[in-house]
Amino acid sequence: MQRVLREANVPAPFSTSASGDNALIELVCADAQGKPHRLEPGKENVIPFAERSTCRVLIHRERLRPEDGQQEVVLDVDVTAADGSARGSAGLHERMVLRPGGDVRVIPLKGGTRQFDHIVVRMAHVLDETRYTLGPLTSDGLPAVQWSVTIEGGRARLYGTVSIPAGLYRMTSPSGQLTLNFGVLSRIVKLDRRGKKSLLGLELGLMGMGLLQPATATPYPATLGAVGGVGIRLPLGGSDTAIAIHMWGVYEFRGRYAPDPNSPNADASHWAIIFGPSVSIGNVGANL
Repeated sequence: MQRVLREANVPAPFSTSASGDNALIELVCADAQGKPHRLEPGKENVIPFAERSTCRVLIHRERLRPEDGQQEVVLDVDVTAADGSARGSAGLHERMVLRPGGDVRVIPLKGGTRQFDHIVVRMAHVLDETRYTLGPLTSDGLPAVQWSVTIEGGRARLYGTVSIPAGLYRMTSPSGQLTLNFGVLSRIVKLDRRGKKSLLGLELGLMGMGLLQPATATPYPATLGAVGGVGIRLPLGGSDTAIAIHMWGVYEFRGRYAPDPNSPNADASHWAIIFGPSVSIGNVGANL
């Protein structure tokens, strides 16, 4: 029988040493005071937005033991926005061979990140049984270490959107259905720590109402109204399109209108309360 002889390497303990003082690999970012701060693996870390470009991976080759041999590893950096979309330009994939000894290798993370971007940094050995001598404790998987980082953002978001209500109901006399409506709204909503917008928001805007009335309906003049109130907005997937439902107080910019022609003194009030669903498109604004 013949067996091939080759140099045996032992997987270095990147995962078990990552939290200690003799860590083989570290992720370092600046804190709010601008001082370097080592992030902990296995937990959610939050860094200030102003320090988003200070993160770097430190690989301590001088701490590798000579008896472990060469280490073939892969460094992956994945960046996703608050809506879950990937930022490919900010990601990183690098395969490298580490030899014991030498200086610390510094790998800066790419920039281009925004508020509430989520960064995942992981280091793992290349799965190659011809390179490593695997013991019973590593037979199910090679050592790996991972960091999770979120870039800090604002507490609220102010943005504008186009609203197309399918049908508004005027609750104030003369009450009735307003079938064709169109307008623009500004909304302010609360943001959570991951940048997700609250469903409930305060709204203010201009709305053209009653632009088209059915022939069977009671005649009501088309009017422009200043609206203000609350709305619940449900996004459709990861797009800026959403289905919403609103409750507004409105002031109608129209002339004199008497619901009953036989009672000319019973003019309809310019103030009203309207309620109804809509389709809204757009999310142009800024975090506060």
